[in-house]
Amino acid sequence: MAQAAKSRTEVVPATDRIHWALPRWASPTAVLLCLGGLGVSIYLTVAHYGSGITLACPDTGVINCQKVTTSPESVIFGVPVAVLGIVFFGAMMVLNSGRAWRRFVR
Repeated sequence: MAQAAKSRTEVVPATDRIHWALPRWASPTAVLLCLGGLGVSIYLTVAHYGSGITLACPDTGVINCQKVTTSPESVIFGVPVAVLGIVFFGAMMVLNSGRAWRRFVR
């Protein structure tokens, strides 16, 4: 019984670890999704700071974009949430680039 417990706690050498390959579509898909998020974040930031910009959804619809983008919840510590979205999606685009994926996954 002591031998069975000892074998379960064995350390596996790094050369015996399983390496998995990413599908070829993963990195470009992630970058495209980040581009979409970045585009929406930029659009909402411009709409937040520019009063003459009409949002895509009407004020009279079920979803009122104007009410959402001008509510007190749309700003955190004086920074619009849309600006935080630009920072997030910009960073994620860099992290999801093909070069970054090749560096961390071998």
